[in-house]
Amino acid sequence: MKIYSIFKIAATLFFIILVGYLLTLYFESDVKNWLRGILTVSQKDSSALINTIWQVHAGVTTLSIAILALIIGFNQQKKYGVKVLDYLLIHNRKFYKFHDELILVILLIILQYFFVAYLALAAVVLIFTISVIIIIHMLHCSLKIILFEEMVSFEIKKFLLEKCKDSIKIENKSFEDNANGKNTK
Repeated sequence: MKIYSIFKIAATLFFIILVGYLLTLYFESDVKNWLRGILTVSQKDSSALINTIWQVHAGVTTLSIAILALIIGFNQQKKYGVKVLDYLLIHNRKFYKFHDELILVILLIILQYFFVAYLALAAVVLIFTISVIIIIHMLHCSLKIILFEEMVSFEIKKFLLEKCKDSIKIENKSFEDNANGKNTK
């Protein structure tokens, strides 16, 4: 795992901690406004709700990871010489790679423990929501391999053409630099 990935995950976790802490301060303050009245839970024993959310979060996450492993684990297809699995899980990602998302979802369970320990309902709900969104994104990408084979073939073809164009541009620039007397090495 690259340092860049570790930094992205750490920065995301820090941002979630900060937002969770601020949400908890806001919803536990004595300020009365219409938003707080809509979003707060009027329950005397919120610790039971918080523990239930944490249990559901842990269960959904671990079950989803197991299902994702079964869905994508046995896929060894290649399109245009590129493994479909490698393309969808690594090359087709903008910010997080698939394994970064897996690590982040697992770390969110651990992070949620601290908010559960302090009975911070707003932060627990925030972390649970973020985790569900990440899991849905991972499931969407995994099902795309199985259900939308033609679309995946088109995307891989487009990806390879872009890589070829980029390589040609780099090679042409190298030839131009050599022709002009510049040494690129």
